[in-house]
Amino acid sequence: MTLAEAFTDQIEKSIIGPAWYGLSLMEAIGDVNAEQALFLLDEDSHSIWQQVWHLNNWIGVFHNRLKGKETPWLRENEDWPSTEDLNELEWKKTQTTVIESHKSFVEAARKLSDSQLNEQVPGKDYSFGFMLQGITQHVAYHTGQIVLVKKHLTRIA
Repeated sequence: MTLAEAFTDQIEKSIIGPAWYGLSLMEAIGDVNAEQALFLLDEDSHSIWQQVWHLNNWIGVFHNRLKGKETPWLRENEDWPSTEDLNELEWKKTQTTVIESHKSFVEAARKLSDSQLNEQVPGKDYSFGFMLQGITQHVAYHTGQIVLVKKHLTRIA
């Protein structure tokens, strides 16, 4: 297994599972309905749906960077989109989209050579290898936030 294959395997496991640290993203949201996905702990927090969409939008940024495009930070409405009117169909589409986006990224990133992993990401001060490791950490972080929101939902139900 190449280093790129190892890194992308971890990304894939953080999304689909099984992840060594606990639930993957899809395992964490598999039983969440649209109403639960919209729940906010308080006015400063992000809903489960926003966190899933945030991960999807950032994998798009990472994919562009992988293609050599210097991609800036997302604007607030792209980073944390509004989710006022979400229904079950849109929630299911969101789940499908995040899986497809990550699979597409993983497929491209898996082909990187070790020397490419050491190359600097355009416009950034880190390498592609560092970016791939960070994606797994990013998914794990938000999955943990989602699990905490779900625990709160269980307590108030």
